[in-house]
Amino acid sequence: MRKYLPKVNTSVFTIIAITIASISILSFANKVSAREAEFDNGYESNYPSNYNDTPSLKSERDMLQTILDLLDSNNDSIATPTTNNVQPTTTPTTSNGQPTATQTPPSTSFTAFRQCNYRNNVLKTNADGTTCSICRAGCGPTSVATALNIFGITADPVEVVKKYSQNNLFISCEGTNLSDAKKIFESYGLRTYPNLNNDQKSSLFASESGFRINEVATDIRNQVKNGWVVFALLKMCSGGCKHFTIITDIDSQNRVTSYDPYYEPPESSKMPINYSNRSFQPLYLYAFAVRR
Repeated sequence: MRKYLPKVNTSVFTIIAITIASISILSFANKVSAREAEFDNGYESNYPSNYNDTPSLKSERDMLQTILDLLDSNNDSIATPTTNNVQPTTTPTTSNGQPTATQTPPSTSFTAFRQCNYRNNVLKTNADGTTCSICRAGCGPTSVATALNIFGITADPVEVVKKYSQNNLFISCEGTNLSDAKKIFESYGLRTYPNLNNDQKSSLFASESGFRINEVATDIRNQVKNGWVVFALLKMCSGGCKHFTIITDIDSQNRVTSYDPYYEPPESSKMPINYSNRSFQPLYLYAFAVRR
């Protein structure tokens, strides 16, 4: 007589997969912390000169993503319990129906680009023939591309880098600058604020040494609650590490959410990050707002 194996509840596999995923996540977090420690050793450029996305770290990312994909496919067969007539909540609103400061970005379906997905794409060719990649110092063009996609404009970091070159804007192996990013957005038909001609200033806030988040929270909140996203230059480590990013939200506790082109989470993630989780709290140097 043929014997059959007993049917195993899929929740058993789910528990095992979650356990493996948790171990992988802890391992990856330790590596990220180690990399942050390297960034705090005094590099003045956007990224350390010895930066390398090591194969071992990338393989762990791939393994972790595979596990999460398996979990997701398993969860497709599990019904989510609901109560009668209860619908999922949407964007929180005030009593007059206006979106609160925690609203979602203008578009909820867009590509959040990661600059090191473009490590084989040239950012700048120097006079001596040497080159550097978008991964090396392309946080500016990558953040611009993400913001464009938020507003429904299809453009990736490679196209944005070409736009810099076509318009003779500054671009180097040390990065790009804030004022040229404004020009790129405007060339795509987007509005930026402040406007230098009307407001006699070109940044929401300005400090070469940097502000703490509580000092600029009101400036950021006033923009994101009205449908703008904030394009900001941050100082990400004690030794320098100037870095462009897109800020889409700030909550009542001044926790900023950003679609960051370089720092954690890993490249496989499409979720925004919250800088309050960082051991070095970023300093806010310059910023402007952008929208349609």
